[in-house]
Amino acid sequence: MKRINQNPYLDFCGATGVWLSSDAGKTWSAQNDGLGMLRGYAIAFNPHDPEQLIFGTQGRGFFVARWPHAFAPAGARAYPSSAEDERFAAPEP
Repeated sequence: MKRINQNPYLDFCGATGVWLSSDAGKTWSAQNDGLGMLRGYAIAFNPHDPEQLIFGTQGRGFFVARWPHAFAPAGARAYPSSAEDERFAAPEP
């Protein structure tokens, strides 16, 4: 299991930042260029501007980025999702 977040009271940061998928969650890639903090709990698309992404960090405010429709993230660390991931992410009936 990869650590995505980490509490800020530890000396070593094991957080991996923001991961994005452009293929409905089949693969994921880290997209952290320009982020001053990798720890965070909130990320959302702006409902009035679907290309704008906002990432809320723990201790450094928030960061705003654009994700154009044609952009397909391809990072060095991709994560292929599994059937277990799909079950975990599925909405309850």
